[in-house]
Amino acid sequence: VVQVHDPSCPVCRRLKSATETALESFPDIRYRIADLTTDEGRAFGEEHRSGKVTLLLFDERGRRVGKVEGVTPVEELQGVFRERLGG
Repeated sequence: VVQVHDPSCPVCRRLKSATETALESFPDIRYRIADLTTDEGRAFGEEHRSGKVTLLLFDERGRRVGKVEGVTPVEELQGVFRERLGG
């Protein structure tokens, strides 16, 4: 799971908090941040055509298997992780 994230964005921080809570139930899923305030983060977001407040889901081979946009409740994120990542 990669969050495309701007640390100055309150909505982004809400998604980050919900994601971290949801992932407590999935210790095998790795979570990374693509910080849009860095060149690397911006390039990642552009490569995946993704704005802030977005989670990109990748399988174990690095293939994108899903996308979650906007603040999403913990329970819904857990369902998405279970369905898309087999967590």
